[in-house]
Amino acid sequence: MHVKATHFHQKSDRKYKLTFTNRFIVWSAFFYEMVIALNNCL
Repeated sequence: MHVKATHFHQKSDRKYKLTFTNRFIVWSAFFYEMVIALNNCL
């Protein structure tokens, strides 16, 4: 029982890390686009 709970915790933790990485990539791309837009305006 305890092993199953630990395994589930590791699984969800990995999923959380994956979503965090995806959010970071999306945010970086958005920030990059903003910088390019600002450079074009200037």
